Amino acid sequence: MKALVVCLSFFLFLSGAASVQAAYLGEYCWQGDEGEVVRLAVNDMGGGHYLLNGRGDFTSGPSPMTGNAEVVGNSVYITLTNTDGDQWGVGGAISRIVLIAGNLGGTRESLSMWYVYGESSEIVHTSFDTGTLTRITCP
Repeated sequence: MKALVVCLSFFLFLSGAASVQAAYLGEYCWQGDEGEVVRLAVNDMGGGHYLLNGRGDFTSGPSPMTGNAEVVGNSVYITLTNTDGDQWGVGGAISRIVLIAGNLGGTRESLSMWYVYGESSEIVHTSFDTGTLTRITCP
């Protein structure tokens, strides 16, 4: 616990000394191939680096998401992680998204895993899927 307090104190000291502040750019939304909606708050960290957090609204319910984006040329490269769960199990995904800077639409590739409660101590399902994302007005 003492180490955590020291680390947090050091972090607060450094952040107070730094003159850089993240700029909140607002909430952005995308719709996927299966009707899912991704809602992300975007914070500009400077230098083409962005922090993202929000949720995916899937048929199974909301799923918290976090990640980052990097602007390189005319493309926006995004890494997102999310978790999901219900009474039967828990899972998560890692997604790589590439958007075109002009319209912020693009493609998604995701690696997913799922653990079913009580089945075993191993992940019982893994998958890879792809899709497209279209920028929409947030509902």
